Amino acid sequence: MGDSVYIVDYDIPRDPPSKRVQFYRDLKKIGTGQCNFSTLSVIYTEEKELAEAVYWLVTAYGGRVNMYKGKEIQTTNYKDKLPSLPEWGKKEWKLYHTFKRNLRQKKTPTLRKIKVPFVVHIEWMKTLKDYCTIHTKLFGELGQWGKYCSF
Repeated sequence: MGDSVYIVDYDIPRDPPSKRVQFYRDLKKIGTGQCNFSTLSVIYTEEKELAEAVYWLVTAYGGRVNMYKGKEIQTTNYKDKLPSLPEWGKKEWKLYHTFKRNLRQKKTPTLRKIKVPFVVHIEWMKTLKDYCTIHTKLFGELGQWGKYCSF
């Protein structure tokens, strides 16, 4: 596919109907298989000459017309770009499952409980931005809501 796309947006008079019918016959002769009709009043093509021919045809029939040049949008197949699972070891996955609901919990007692060294925790924290979306929530401890609501 080409880099540029030409879009012709036009509106031709309704009266007389025979003139309108003749316009569409002439339009069909110009753009057979080389342009796409997205609606009855908009076409797009990669060929500048074809877009200009439609532009001048509409002008000859007394219609209003605009021609635009744009870049074609490349669509992405997101199924091919699914994120891969992190290449974490058993200790990193333990950390993930322990801290996934509350990243603010006290580190030292939790790390002792799951028997993971602090150094592994630090390295694991550096990889979170690559694999996880972190949302900040308000986790007030019991009896300390006054600190959060005093503003």
